[in-house]
Amino acid sequence: MKCDFCKNGCEIEDENRHYCSSCYCRFIEKKVRRFGREGKLFRKGDRIAVVGELCRYFVKSMTSGLPAKIFYINKFNKEFAKKNKVNKIVIPWTMDDEAVNFIDSFMSNKKVEKEDLKIVRLLRNVKDDEIAAFCRLKGIKFEKNKKREDIQQLIDDVNKRCAETKFCILKSIGQMKGK
Repeated sequence: MKCDFCKNGCEIEDENRHYCSSCYCRFIEKKVRRFGREGKLFRKGDRIAVVGELCRYFVKSMTSGLPAKIFYINKFNKEFAKKNKVNKIVIPWTMDDEAVNFIDSFMSNKKVEKEDLKIVRLLRNVKDDEIAAFCRLKGIKFEKNKKREDIQQLIDDVNKRCAETKFCILKSIGQMKGK
């Protein structure tokens, strides 16, 4: 098979599309950058804490030329944020994390607590398996966040029957939050 975009050899098949490694990486990077642009995530004067190597990769390219103070950390703690006056924290939170968290809080009637900091879920519009393939191709370390396995399995099973399930859940979350 050949890549649907550049006609080179196919390395990845994702949702009935065929990609070579460079076209696939470009596709994922465009998705993440578009989400950042549409959400106006980063602004002049921000003090941003970036968690993990993967978020570092994206934030570095998205904030080049922007006068903002960026801290790269492995794990987040509130003391670090207060000490460095961080106003945004970027976490590696994917579409799967968002869907499982939403279904879990909906089923167990949990209330979402407000935080002082703005949490930026930079990878919110990309699935775990897409990010895992991207990281493998780029040589970036990535570990999936721990989720409730039963809910993840339920969502994956429904997603096999209807491929747009995770996107629909994400859209529903946005509508419920008024975004």
